[in-house]
Amino acid sequence: MKDKIWFIIVPSILSFVVAIVLVTVLLIPKIRYANEVSKFEFEEVDDGYAVVGYNGNSKSISIPSQYKGKNVVEISSYAFSDSQKFGSVKSITLPTGLVRIDSNAFCGLTGIESVSIPKTCITIGNSAFLGCESLVNVNFCENYELIEVGANAFSLTRIQTDFLDSEDDFLTVDGVALFASAQ
Repeated sequence: MKDKIWFIIVPSILSFVVAIVLVTVLLIPKIRYANEVSKFEFEEVDDGYAVVGYNGNSKSISIPSQYKGKNVVEISSYAFSDSQKFGSVKSITLPTGLVRIDSNAFCGLTGIESVSIPKTCITIGNSAFLGCESLVNVNFCENYELIEVGANAFSLTRIQTDFLDSEDDFLTVDGVALFASAQ
């Protein structure tokens, strides 16, 4: 009789343990991702979603590439420009699929040191990174599709002067002036 009970109890316990492990492995990452995404404020735009704000306190922000099954295609004006709120942010990861960085999107974000512009970004608005005093590195992905860069997009940053055109004292990418030197 005791042997029969073990044949019933052991498989039941094992099934329960396997179910707990599967739920943990499959569900916990989704919960963490959902919690991180919930810190962003989104607004629907014609071709996807725009990030209009962020309510987290991370020093490293990774903007999700999708929201509600659609691509995040835009960082709206002033989305991250509150220097009091975002002063400790050191890095921001922009998503693949991002098309537009609107005017003043990161204006005054004094702690950011580096940003990589995804290949899909075609527009960087006026003063998008104006006053990002610690910004020393802007990486453009190979074969980038950038078409338009607004006035003063990278003004008052610390981008290394060896990137500057020595004659005109401004940074250019394929002949497009990105910012005038603050020196």
